[in-house]
Amino acid sequence: MVLSVFPKHMRATLTGAFMAGGMFGSVLGMALGGAIAASMGWRWAFAAMALFGLVLALIYPIVVREKRITPPSQIGDTRPATVTAAKVPLRSLVNSRSVLGAYVGSGLQLFVGGTVIVWIPSYLNRYYAMATDAAGGVAAMIVLVAGLGMIACGMLSDRLCRSRPERKFSLAIAYALGSCALLSLAFALPHGTPQLVMIALGMFLAAGTSGPAGAMVANLTPLPIHGTAFAMLTLVNNLLGLAAGPLVTGLLADAPGLASAFQMVPLISVAAAAVFWFAKQNYLADVQQVGRLQAVGAGMGASV
Repeated sequence: MVLSVFPKHMRATLTGAFMAGGMFGSVLGMALGGAIAASMGWRWAFAAMALFGLVLALIYPIVVREKRITPPSQIGDTRPATVTAAKVPLRSLVNSRSVLGAYVGSGLQLFVGGTVIVWIPSYLNRYYAMATDAAGGVAAMIVLVAGLGMIACGMLSDRLCRSRPERKFSLAIAYALGSCALLSLAFALPHGTPQLVMIALGMFLAAGTSGPAGAMVANLTPLPIHGTAFAMLTLVNNLLGLAAGPLVTGLLADAPGLASAFQMVPLISVAAAAVFWFAKQNYLADVQQVGRLQAVGAGMGASV
């Protein structure tokens, strides 16, 4: 829905902002959840989040309506999109090296961001002796910085790469390697304010690849199956990143300790950068292939 309303040249910004919404939700959950757990117990923390979700579910259909998300010229006219979608094979989701690289690179990079988001409250509790509510508050601020980084990195990608979309992969590589350097330095520093500042700076870039990766997925898949393409991106982000990262880090924390595990996690960004580089090599040819597929689908729709 977001991509259908706004211009094509804003795709990295919009994808980053959309995913940052989840980050901001994490900020709210960490801050309120920690405060409620400290004062009323952990059961009430979960109950409060459940009530918040129910309120959101009631508000959503009131705010998000078909007429608000469909351009006026397209209201009531869904035939071309429907016909074209029927002619686009689902293998288009994964039939190019570039789009596979965008999926996998994004997932690997979120391995790092997801790990820090999940484990930083425990890290603060163990090594800074912070109470639950204080650790939740500091962690929330770090996650907030990560969300702002998603938006800022997406905006920078759109601004610098408007005439050369393939450069978004170059920026994704820079974000991944930059986050690796900053977080590796952060977790090598002694505990204290400088370390927390460096962690925040690293997290600003850690999730910055979300915008460019989302824009690349949109560019490399036909328009009628964008919903499925972003579902695929979300699936890979969860399997390789947001689920695998905290799990693997937890297993490592059981052996050498959480501090040592955090020192190893940023190295995954090097693998993400390598995948993005591989995807970039095939981008132009793959985009042309998508354009030909959409043209064929549009021709079939017109003949019908």
